[in-house]
Amino acid sequence: MSGSIESKVQLAAEKLNFHVETLELPPLPSVYNQLRALLSREDCSFEKGAEIIQNDPAVTMKILKAVNSSAFGFNTEISQIPAAVRILGFNQLSHLILGLSILKLSDNVIEAEFNYKQFWEHSLAVGVGARVLIKYSNSPVHLELKDALICGLLHDIGKIIENQYFNREFRQAVSLCKKKKINLTLTEDAILGFNHQHLGAVIIRHWKLPKLFEYVVSHHNDPIANGDRQNPLVLYNNAVHIANSIAKSINLGSARDPFVPQINYGCWNSLNIPIENLPKICEEIRISTREIYASIF
Repeated sequence: MSGSIESKVQLAAEKLNFHVETLELPPLPSVYNQLRALLSREDCSFEKGAEIIQNDPAVTMKILKAVNSSAFGFNTEISQIPAAVRILGFNQLSHLILGLSILKLSDNVIEAEFNYKQFWEHSLAVGVGARVLIKYSNSPVHLELKDALICGLLHDIGKIIENQYFNREFRQAVSLCKKKKINLTLTEDAILGFNHQHLGAVIIRHWKLPKLFEYVVSHHNDPIANGDRQNPLVLYNNAVHIANSIAKSINLGSARDPFVPQINYGCWNSLNIPIENLPKICEEIRISTREIYASIF
């Protein structure tokens, strides 16, 4: 992370501390924490992992609905959690649980000004989109589909915190973004001195999630198109950047700002996807997003 971005992340963290009496950053889901803890134990087993998940019926139902959606593309129905654990593995399943839980972090959202269902539909579309783009990518670097999905789900997480703790400034930034037809990050920077990417990085650090997620949350609106194409961080970020533009252009949800960023073709080329695949990719994103969204909401 560059020095300028790091300084803005620190500024965002400091300004959040001004709200220390009311600051309630959302915790990670209990099931996720239990699974990650199990992974570090010598007695880790599929059976123990399945037992942890099945103790939460709501999580169990969401997982089974998600893994049987078209986004995962399994040929046979997965009807039991033990089967899901064995097929997906602990890492992918824990990330899926994280993603499904993120979609419910809306308890303190001001509904009249922030339609969280539209927001999460957009976030889900970007996650699905990044996953589809990575699937079609001909990159020589191995990239995990599950990580692409979570990167997309998390990319705008800072907006939830911004809406909660800097609501007046956020509304001003959105209004100016619409008026000037420019990227929201520019108006946020002008008004707050930082933007939702930097607030998102604060949350990722609070959750102690992998550096990959922090990188994408911090850079998705400012991709390094000509960066190291052997660097997985750059490639995941490029996929999220493109997926964000696609999700907005085909009207999947809303991230509050109506400006549709032009696809950076340097990012597209870094994934080495033939351009004639774009219509098929857009349709796959639309179908998978709506199917998963319907199963969750």
